[in-house]
Amino acid sequence: MKFNRFLTIALMTGMTLGTVTSQGFAAYAETGSETSSEAGSQTGSEAGSAAISEGNTSSEKNEVTYTNGASEGTYTLKINNTGKTTHTFEIYQIFKGTLSDDKKVLSDIKWGDGISIDDLPSALKDVVWGNGVILSDDDIKEDAAKVANGLTNENAESFAKGISKALSVKTAEAKIIANNNATLKLPTGYYFVRDSEGSQNTSEGSYTQYLLQITADTETTTKLDAPTSLKKVKEDDHEVTGTTDSRLSSFEVGDHFNDVADYSIGEKIPYELVGTLPSNYAKYTTYQYSFVDTMSSGLDVDKESVKVYFRPSVDSNQSSEIEVTSKASVDVSEDLHSLNVSFSDLKAAVPEATEKFIFIVRYEATLNENAVVGLPGNTNEFHLEYSNNPNGDGKGTTPEDKNIVFTYELDNEKITYISEAEYNAITDDDKDKKYTKLQYDLNGDGTAETVYKRTLTGAKFKLFTTSNNEDTGAKGAVIENGVFMGWDDVSKATEVASDENGLIKIKGLDSGVYYLEETEAPSGYNKLTNRVKLEIKAETVNNQSWESMDPEDALKKTETDKDGNVIKTALTVTLDDKTTVNSDSNLGIVKTEIVNFAGSTLPSTGGIGTTIMYAVGGLLVILGGAAIIIKRRSDAE
Repeated sequence: MKFNRFLTIALMTGMTLGTVTSQGFAAYAETGSETSSEAGSQTGSEAGSAAISEGNTSSEKNEVTYTNGASEGTYTLKINNTGKTTHTFEIYQIFKGTLSDDKKVLSDIKWGDGISIDDLPSALKDVVWGNGVILSDDDIKEDAAKVANGLTNENAESFAKGISKALSVKTAEAKIIANNNATLKLPTGYYFVRDSEGSQNTSEGSYTQYLLQITADTETTTKLDAPTSLKKVKEDDHEVTGTTDSRLSSFEVGDHFNDVADYSIGEKIPYELVGTLPSNYAKYTTYQYSFVDTMSSGLDVDKESVKVYFRPSVDSNQSSEIEVTSKASVDVSEDLHSLNVSFSDLKAAVPEATEKFIFIVRYEATLNENAVVGLPGNTNEFHLEYSNNPNGDGKGTTPEDKNIVFTYELDNEKITYISEAEYNAITDDDKDKKYTKLQYDLNGDGTAETVYKRTLTGAKFKLFTTSNNEDTGAKGAVIENGVFMGWDDVSKATEVASDENGLIKIKGLDSGVYYLEETEAPSGYNKLTNRVKLEIKAETVNNQSWESMDPEDALKKTETDKDGNVIKTALTVTLDDKTTVNSDSNLGIVKTEIVNFAGSTLPSTGGIGTTIMYAVGGLLVILGGAAIIIKRRSDAE
């Protein structure tokens, strides 16, 4: 089958008239007059179901109807919908006539059944007729052949726009789902095809209208176009693989930008929004274009950081960017959770723009104290809103794109251990302090021994970036109500104390290395002599293909053994480069035990106290892990 890149209309009134093309309409159709025998054998009613592509699992079906008593015609029209949405095409006969025996000439031209003749003079008043034709209002109404003789390439667009205002009775209507086709039968003539009003005000919607001749079995492929959009977030620590996204493969994203990141509360997070223009952009007289970004409550947009740029083509690099922030309207909601960067008319704001241009919005958002720890993460969703009908009103949207940012929590439990002999020696009043009986294999000989654990209140700690204050880049953590708020000079580090349950919680940490210093031990207990190194490690999926947009798919899967026991989670914490423990099931909290021993009542050599103190002086033990030589075997009441 041979296809042409644009339609042609050859109206015959005893002579061959000028060629009229669909260039300048909302879209073009590829046509061919030699359709397959399968298409030619279908009736209009059969086309509604028989034309559905193989493999379609949608409950939605194609539908072809003939309206207002219009009868099925002589020739088949097969319409291919290459768009990403369902289209309902309305088909109006605008000219009819008598086809010559050789099927090359249409004579005795009259207005078609789809035209409201009384509306023609006002509808076509702006058309400048060609070929020396002069038409009065009566001529337009009464002499369709003379109107046809005045059509040229130059006035095709204005004729199409005008004739759309004088339509009356539809010949047929074809509802065709995305990437599908339908076949119907039509009488000889020339037809105006358009999307029904309001049908494309949807995600990836795009309106079309064009002129089409039916003088033989015909197949058309309606080319539908809509912008493409992307959203990326910058990851500041992890390695990022890939520099392009399959949805816009010729565009190279910014360095370390991808779909997933993790940050500390208080940090500024760079984002990048990308939007293209439709291939028929030149056909619009005005063009509304907006970047719409909605944050979760854990993210605050920084309005002052918003910058807007364009590149002359998708494949051009960042060095070619030109800033146009001053030409856009930048709106941030009062709660700082939504951003709208809009051009009410991009044609006027950036007159040099062509369909090859790509627009980029860059900004920063701060992760705030309302951030979610672990899953489901802190997301934001972005789409473009754009004009999608160059022949009238219409707005479309691109599909929602999503990024996700994780943050984590460190839970430290302040505890002490005593041996069974020590437990038996204490008073009943002391035993009421909620000791927990545990079984450990102290000597590694396979025999569990009994120890008792109790939580301690009143211990005080500070968190730092380095092992001592003289190191380069040494900073202290500012913590408010258990929430990490950022780094400051080491002298301004916040001191936090264990609560009545022995807990010290620090919410809002990035993956990375931290140093915990005990500044004051509970009364009667030994203080840790050195800062303890804690490495929080999160295995996020940092590439350009987070297609599912499922938060769980943004983290590497939990590893289990053949019995289903957890081996490794995507979030872990490691103590002093030795002992590693998994996070909670929500992949957001890592828990540690901070152990102190009574300074004045250390047990004798061989007891648990001296064993641990000999090994590490003062020890931080990881829940679920091993404490150098102490291996947890089982818990008991």
